[in-house]
Amino acid sequence: MGEIFITFSMLAIQGFGGVFALIERDLVEKKKWMTREEFVEEWSIARTMPGPSALNLCLMVGASHFGFWRRWQP
Repeated sequence: MGEIFITFSMLAIQGFGGVFALIERDLVEKKKWMTREEFVEEWSIARTMPGPSALNLCLMVGASHFGFWRRWQP
């Protein structure tokens, strides 16, 4: 979970005003936490939710990797 915190904190510092390209590069190419298709789907959902899109995406990625339901799966 610490890695997700550090990744999104660095993106917040670097990307004031627009972080789409930075987030995509980090999540898809560097970290390989999701595919480009998954990123586009998640980003489109994050954009429709109230609040900052990057924060919404951060919560969605965190929930998919470390969420309550993930803990109980084998």
